[in-house]
Amino acid sequence: MNNMKTKEPQHQNILPDQEVHYLETLGLQSSLSWREDQKHLVFRLVRYKFFAKMLSGCNCVLEVGCGDAFDTLLVQRE
Repeated sequence: MNNMKTKEPQHQNILPDQEVHYLETLGLQSSLSWREDQKHLVFRLVRYKFFAKMLSGCNCVLEVGCGDAFDTLLVQRE
């Protein structure tokens, strides 16, 4: 991958990081939201970010009915 080039030079620094970390993919529901209603996906992410701040410091959190669990990464990282 060392010989790969991006179309825009300011993004060239991302390629070495790609070799270390996998590129993230969206789950089924998140992919559908991304294709059909991006505003819905953004509102979901904002809501999860809010709840992540509320749950900061909790050792154990259970979410029931989380769908593809893409948004739960925000809670997990907090």
